[in-house]
Amino acid sequence: MQLPQELQHFEFPSLILVADHVHAQFWLAHEETLEEVDLIALAKETHSDNEGLAIGQEPSDENRLHQYIHMVVDRLEQIMSEGVADSLHLVMPADLAHMVIEHSSTEVQEQVGKEVHLDLMKEDPLDVVRRVLEA
Repeated sequence: MQLPQELQHFEFPSLILVADHVHAQFWLAHEETLEEVDLIALAKETHSDNEGLAIGQEPSDENRLHQYIHMVVDRLEQIMSEGVADSLHLVMPADLAHMVIEHSSTEVQEQVGKEVHLDLMKEDPLDVVRRVLEA
């Protein structure tokens, strides 16, 4: 995707991680382009038994969040280790940003630039870029 002239402030490649509590989208911004690198989502729990769900089988929200954070951080570490970006910007609620940083390697932590503590997952990518640049 072509970035409008007023949003072309990424002299060096920057990874923008946009997330909510279920989805994470990885965008690479560099010079005049913005491209989606990956999109991951926490799978919905499906149950195939005819009797219904037995008590205690469904993972708690806390366990699902822990699983999700590990999925996001694993993918983030993989992307950053490929050397495609010089910096990382996080666009997500503050609790998620804290967990992502906490579970990331020191190398990734040192690459974190701006943090926008808002849920912008459903926003247009260009609006997300605007928010990052305004931060």
